[in-house]
Amino acid sequence: METKLKLEKEIHVLDILWFLLLVEANGIFAA
Repeated sequence: METKLKLEKEIHVLDILWFLLLVEANGIFAA
């Protein structure tokens, strides 16, 4: 149970990093 929660937390962090990467890429292409 604890490992499942840890895994979900890591996936959530990856989602945030991926989102920031997309935003930064969009900013570069828009410039």
